[in-house]
Amino acid sequence: MPTLLQRLGLFTKVCKVRRPETKGKVERGVQYVKNNFLPGKRFVDLQDLNQQALHWCERINRRIHGTTGERPIDRLREENLSPIPSAERWEKYLHEPRQVSRDGFVSYDGVRYGVPWRYSGREGTVREVNGWVEIWADGTCIARHQKVYRSRATVFCENQYAGLTTAQGYAYPRPQARQISSQQVEVRSLDVYEQLTGGGSMIELEQARLRLEELGLQQAALLLDAHLEAASHGQPTYLSFLNMLLDAEIAERQKRNMEVRTKLAHLPYRKTLEEFDFAFQPSIDERLIRELATMTFVTRHENVLFLGPPGVGKSHLAVALAVEAISQGISVYFVSLSQLIEDLRKAYTENRLDKRLRIYIRPKLLIIDEIGYLPFDSLAANLFFQVVSARYERGSILLTSNKSFGEWGELMGDPILATAILDRLLHHSHIVNIRGNSYRLREKMRTGAYGSPSTT
Repeated sequence: MPTLLQRLGLFTKVCKVRRPETKGKVERGVQYVKNNFLPGKRFVDLQDLNQQALHWCERINRRIHGTTGERPIDRLREENLSPIPSAERWEKYLHEPRQVSRDGFVSYDGVRYGVPWRYSGREGTVREVNGWVEIWADGTCIARHQKVYRSRATVFCENQYAGLTTAQGYAYPRPQARQISSQQVEVRSLDVYEQLTGGGSMIELEQARLRLEELGLQQAALLLDAHLEAASHGQPTYLSFLNMLLDAEIAERQKRNMEVRTKLAHLPYRKTLEEFDFAFQPSIDERLIRELATMTFVTRHENVLFLGPPGVGKSHLAVALAVEAISQGISVYFVSLSQLIEDLRKAYTENRLDKRLRIYIRPKLLIIDEIGYLPFDSLAANLFFQVVSARYERGSILLTSNKSFGEWGELMGDPILATAILDRLLHHSHIVNIRGNSYRLREKMRTGAYGSPSTT
């Protein structure tokens, strides 16, 4: 490599270990092209695509770069780069060393290419030229193959084994056997073995268990003995026994799926509607909550908004509905507003906002908690608007807020943007306005340690 760089007029600059500030800045060019040039692009062949890419690069490189504040085309002109050297100058550096295998093959890009058997076990080099793979040894091209792009393929050379004589003698290691003296063996009736295996049932039981495991029915294989034991006493029909075994497998799979979906939903805790005290919050229409628990609003891409002061049970209801959705196989993602904004803000600064937004667009039900505790800056309000706009009439949003809608303009610092967000949220929505005391202070209020807040 040093010789190649020297011949090409290049030089290396070694950076210190674990000192990223001494390294050159690398832009994510491939990702930028994938996200900004390729989507929706139509072309007839590779030449057409390359031509479109050149026009796009000329247009993009004339824009002001967000980091340098300059146009890339101007920075490129200042580099005074030399043209790419001709192929003759670096052709000899394209050879890659290879060891010829004992059966006369050289491996290149996952494909085995054959060479004459006389070169077996020797050193050689490989290079790729215009779709052909050339194999060299002693300064001579000993084999030339058209490149194959099918991984693990084997390409034979013409007359690869010509002149190779058949080996004589035994295979190595030679087969061996050892004769042992005969021993006296007690002669028994086969009925004895039949009795020991329970009439062959033990062998059949093990075979059945192996078949269940091969089919991926792990729980059924695990419970097979227990169900057979129970069947020997209850005498169920064959179909009943089969249904019991399959029910156990299905129940275990549903349990595992529920655990995985709950983990992917990022719920802060687990709460259910049965744990919610509707009597303590009479302002909540229990029938409406039960109707929401059917998840019909998710199939209709409708939104749910829980409004009310802190501690009245908004997050409890949100988590409980998330649990119901997960149990019905609906994808859910739970996030607080502060976490959402922090995550998207980081993605925005790293120029990967489009990719990160998909995390919040993909689930059928997105739950955004704690809206109203912190004010928005202009970037945060814009990021929140992008999430709401991307999910409008495509996926449901369930959010909790301690602010009335009239306060959202001040909260976001932009009444027009707040109106646009509310317009999309409220178009197809269910609004639950909770008025009541805090659950967290309920016990202290009962003991008189904390008085009810005065209302004006």
